[in-house]
Amino acid sequence: MFLKIKLLLILMLLSIFNMYTFAGETTRKYDYKDFHAVEVGYGMHLVISQSNSYAIEVKADERDFEHLKVEKRNNSLRFYIDSDHFRKRGNIEITIKMPELTDLTLSGGSEGKIGMNISKDFEAGLSGGAMLQGSLKCANAKFSLSGGARMTLSGSGKDLDLNGSGGSIFKLKQFSALNADVTLSGGSDAKLKVNGKLRTSQSGGSHVSYSGNTVVESSQMSGGSKISKED
Repeated sequence: MFLKIKLLLILMLLSIFNMYTFAGETTRKYDYKDFHAVEVGYGMHLVISQSNSYAIEVKADERDFEHLKVEKRNNSLRFYIDSDHFRKRGNIEITIKMPELTDLTLSGGSEGKIGMNISKDFEAGLSGGAMLQGSLKCANAKFSLSGGARMTLSGSGKDLDLNGSGGSIFKLKQFSALNADVTLSGGSDAKLKVNGKLRTSQSGGSHVSYSGNTVVESSQMSGGSKISKED
């Protein structure tokens, strides 16, 4: 009799443990419109594609939604966590469809993928090991990477402004730019395709490699940095 009661108690405790430990994955939709900038952090995963209308979905563990906040400020949509002691139960996956993306911020190990064809300027800022990949066609482009961030893009743009620090990596051999201004430090690396003027300022062992019909207008280097042309 005692063994049966003990077994029942164990089963009840396991049931309660599972109920609070494995809440399950769910999807929520958000009805925000008229934004053209997105900001994501805390290791979230983001996919943005182009569409004539807006659609936002987030897939995550039910318990993660308790601290996940989504808010629109002016023309920017922000995803963030409202707790300093937050511990994710699983991946937080964000899917956005929108007409135009002109500004993207990724931080804290977040990963993003975009597919966008716009006639306006585009700006992206990545920090804290964030990663961005995808395709982009735009007017002028400004990319700022720090803290080991990585970017891999295909497509094209006009004037390109790159700023990389802390071992950041730009893989832009498939992104064709007209002119480029590049500032790298701290062992950062940039691979570019430039069909016009290239200007670089490099320090701390950084490296620029370029292809295309490029004219290197100026190149300032220190600390073992180098620049090279790819065949």
